[in-house]
Amino acid sequence: MQGSGDPAQPGGCTYSGANNPRFYHDAKFIDMDGDGLKDLVTVRSAFKVAGPGSFCFFVGDLVYFTNPGAALNASTQWAEHVLSGYPVGALGPDIALDDYDFEGDGIPEIVATRFFGGPYIRVFGAPAGQNWSVVNQVTGPFVRQQDITTTDGSPFGVQIADLNLDGKADVLSTNHQSDNCFSVTQAPIPGRLLAFEQPAGGVFTGTWTRRVLKDNIRPNPTFPAPTAAPGRLAPGHAEAFTPVRGLQGKVKPWIVMGGDEASKVWLLTPKSPSKTSWDYQAAVVFDINDTYGAGTTQRLMVAGEAAPGEVISTIGQPSVRYDLPGPTGQAQIYVPVFEAKEVHILSLRPGAASNRVVCPADERVACPVP
Repeated sequence: MQGSGDPAQPGGCTYSGANNPRFYHDAKFIDMDGDGLKDLVTVRSAFKVAGPGSFCFFVGDLVYFTNPGAALNASTQWAEHVLSGYPVGALGPDIALDDYDFEGDGIPEIVATRFFGGPYIRVFGAPAGQNWSVVNQVTGPFVRQQDITTTDGSPFGVQIADLNLDGKADVLSTNHQSDNCFSVTQAPIPGRLLAFEQPAGGVFTGTWTRRVLKDNIRPNPTFPAPTAAPGRLAPGHAEAFTPVRGLQGKVKPWIVMGGDEASKVWLLTPKSPSKTSWDYQAAVVFDINDTYGAGTTQRLMVAGEAAPGEVISTIGQPSVRYDLPGPTGQAQIYVPVFEAKEVHILSLRPGAASNRVVCPADERVACPVP
C-alpha cells in the first residue's frame, strides 16, 4: 500500500509486505507500555529490486517490539508495533534514533532521522497523556510528530544531550553527504555536525534553533570515478561525552565525530563555558591516510593488504567508555577502521610521549582533475 504522502518511486515501484529485505540501523531499549519492562525500539528500512542495478530505498518504519516478560525465551517472538511507516506510508524514519522525556511526564519522546529520500530529523511523541502502546497509525490514537529540520542534507546520526549545560536537552546530529566531485555525486550541502535547541513552547510547537558546530566536511573523492550516485559519503556518527566521569553535568560535553568515508575522526572541545557559546575547537585525532600510509584511501590495494580492489577508507562509529570506575575515570575513544578490521583506542589519560597522538592537519583530499 502506498500512502498519499509518499514520493514518486523510480521504476514504477509500489510497496507491500513483500518489500524485502528489511534492515535495522539502530535500536534502543525503552519501556513503551509502562509495564516496567524494556521493549526494543528501532528504525528500519527496506529496499525492493526494481531492475538490474536499480533499487527503491524509500521505506522507513519507526517500530517497537514488546518485551514478552515471563515468556521470554529464544523461541518467543516479540509482538511488533509500527508507530510510523508501512502500511500507511513509506516516510517513516530509517537510520538513527534516541529517546528523552522532553515533557517530563514519564513517557519518553523519540527523535529519529530519515536518510533514504524525503530526509528529516523528527521528534515523535505518544498521544498526549497516554503511553506508546495505544498508538494505532490507521485508526488512531496517532503519534504526535514535529520536524526538527528538513533542509540539512541527508540526516544520519542523532544523540540527545545537554550540550551547553542550560538544563535543556539538545539534539546533536550529523548529516551524510557526497563528495561533490562528479555530476552524480554533487551535493550543494556539505557534511556538517549540527545541534538543535528545543523551542521554548515545547518540542511539538515552534522552530528548533539550529547551530552548525562543524561545516564543510566531504568524504575522500569516490575512486574510481562513479557512474551513479551516491558515491562516498561523510561524516558518520557523533557522540557527546564528558572527558572525566566526575565532571558530568559540571563542564560542557566534548564531542567525538567519525568521518565515515572522510577517513578521519575529529575531537571537538568547547571554546567557552558560556551557555550561549556554540563555538568549538576541532582537531583531527585520527586519519586513515596518516595511520596506514599517505594515499591509502585513494588507491587500489595490493595483494595481501585487503581484498582485491578494496581501499581502507571507512571509519566506523566511534564509541566512548571510561577507563576506571568512579569519578576519576577518564574517557577512552574506540575507533573502528572498517576495511582494516582493526579498532584503535585513544585515551585521554596522559601517557608516554612516544604514545601521544600527533594531530594531523585537517585537510581534504582534492577532487580528481578531469
